[in-house]
Amino acid sequence: PDGYDHDAKFNWDEDFQRNIIGLLMTDRTFLLQAIDLIKPSYFTQKAHREACSIIFDFFKKHHGCPSRT
Repeated sequence: PDGYDHDAKFNWDEDFQRNIIGLLMTDRTFLLQAIDLIKPSYFTQKAHREACSIIFDFFKKHHGCPSRT
């Protein structure tokens, strides 16, 4: 209905995907800009999808970036 493929996967290499997750965890400005643009389903690795979901859920609840631990 909205013209977007919500199950899309992108052919980003794993290093790029890992860098995106790292930025989501450490850069609040990037996280604020990305939260409505990046979907966990975009990541090809299950661990990256889960990390993205956890980061977004944490941010929505606590309004900040989670710690690496």
